[in-house]
Amino acid sequence: MISGLGKLIYSTEAYRFLEDAGKKPFYEKIRNENSYFTVRMGGREKLFSYAHSKGYKRFKGLNWVLVMAHDIEEILKPSIVLKRRIITVSIGLIALGLCIVFSLSLTITKPINKLVKGTQAIGKGDLKHRVHIKTQDEMGQLAAAFNEMTEKLSKADEELRASESKYRNLAENLDNLIYRADPETFAANYVNRAIHKIYGYSVEEWLNDPTLWEITIHPEDRERVLSEFAEAQKSLTDKVVQYRIIRRDGAVRFVEDGVNWELDEEGKLVSMNGVMRDVTERKQKEEEKRGFAARLEAVNKELEAFTYSVSHDLSAPLRAIDGFSRILLEDHSAHLDGEGKRVLNTIDKNVKKMGHLIDGLLAFSRLDRKSLNVSHINMEKTVQDAIEQLRPLMGEREMRLDVQTLLPAEGDRTLILEVVVNLLSNAIKFTGPVSKAVIEVGCREGGKENTYYVRDNGVGFDMAYHDKMFGVFQRLHSTKEFEGTGIGLALVQRIVHRHGGRVWAEGTVNEGATFYFLVTEKLIAECRLRIADCGMRIAECIQCRLRNADFGITKKEHGKNGRERRS
Repeated sequence: MISGLGKLIYSTEAYRFLEDAGKKPFYEKIRNENSYFTVRMGGREKLFSYAHSKGYKRFKGLNWVLVMAHDIEEILKPSIVLKRRIITVSIGLIALGLCIVFSLSLTITKPINKLVKGTQAIGKGDLKHRVHIKTQDEMGQLAAAFNEMTEKLSKADEELRASESKYRNLAENLDNLIYRADPETFAANYVNRAIHKIYGYSVEEWLNDPTLWEITIHPEDRERVLSEFAEAQKSLTDKVVQYRIIRRDGAVRFVEDGVNWELDEEGKLVSMNGVMRDVTERKQKEEEKRGFAARLEAVNKELEAFTYSVSHDLSAPLRAIDGFSRILLEDHSAHLDGEGKRVLNTIDKNVKKMGHLIDGLLAFSRLDRKSLNVSHINMEKTVQDAIEQLRPLMGEREMRLDVQTLLPAEGDRTLILEVVVNLLSNAIKFTGPVSKAVIEVGCREGGKENTYYVRDNGVGFDMAYHDKMFGVFQRLHSTKEFEGTGIGLALVQRIVHRHGGRVWAEGTVNEGATFYFLVTEKLIAECRLRIADCGMRIAECIQCRLRNADFGITKKEHGKNGRERRS
């Protein structure tokens, strides 16, 4: 304790250092202030606090300064202990937090890592990999869904591999050559084993030499083939090209090569895919057919020429016999008895019959020599014209002609009129024994194929003999029953065939008959194409004997088409 004069009034032993506190500088420092200061003593930090008595009413008359010394370590000891405890607790809490975080990491991130590793494994192609998470939470459900998806992928992959293996085996064992090639260079990057059968090279040899395809094309065909494929590649159109190749053993073979072009999703050309087959045998058979057709045509022409010649040469003697028999009957009948007149009348009758036969043969033989004048035909008008021609044949008979609505046709109107006349005359003739004849002419619409028919209620015929009705001189009834030459239906068939159509008949004995014929624009167009494509050596369509001239196809044009077809 220090007096107002700076004298040390009282001091403990521990703080003797304050004996000089009465020194004026120190006293001046503390006598007007309440404060504290620290001093290091004996290696320990001491805190000195001081206060003036004048601040207290009880000691107001005294001018003392009370100084108290404290050991800072003793003062701070509880707080240090508390601090240490706080640090310890904090460290424990931090450790606990780290344990919780680590536990959560093991609980959450470990399944996620498993899923990531599973995804990576599947991405590398291991579709048998499964994620084993057996918890019942969202991660377990996600793992189950992942495994289910993987199982489906695995099954789909197995099915795809099986399908690929099946079709690869199928492709490898085909007789046709299957290939994929670069669309720019035409160099193959895949071929099946048929390459050896067609070219004589192994798969490895063909794939290792990208020039083999081009150099094995026959030199006479090479420029054309490369040009056609280049054009197809430019327009991205499918193409089928026939050309000759030279096998490894030097043999020349005909192949038919069909290609298409593969595009990616962006429309970029990525591959040329093709199928090639050996058509050498087919070409040989086609050549044989052409040769056979040419020989058949020559034989037919000779037969037609012979028929025409015989028919024409027979006409003159018949005319002479007919003329002399009429002279005898007209000028010398007075010198003839009844038997002589009967014989001359029989001669005259048979001469006329022979004349009709010859006229029929001439008409039949001329039919192939005549060009078709194809036009639009009004079938109703054609039928009416035929009926008018046949009026004398009908006579006074009771007969009903029922003409239905008829669709138009395409063809030679003069020849189609002859078909209708022949069919109607047959109907009139074979309804002779019927008291009330009924003849119907109609049409059945069939899209682009319209069928026309003539139906009667006459004597009919036995269907067992229907295939003989359209032959020359083929008759199902004797001349005593019904007159005729046996050429009419053959003529009908020839005319219809020349139009690319067909003719047939249906009938029942004593119940009537129906004759059908089919002539359409579509069939005529097909025949025209067949003629134009058949080659120079065939002058008519093999199927229906339509000739080049029937549609104005010149020999020059025909030859051009034939060469293009053969190429």
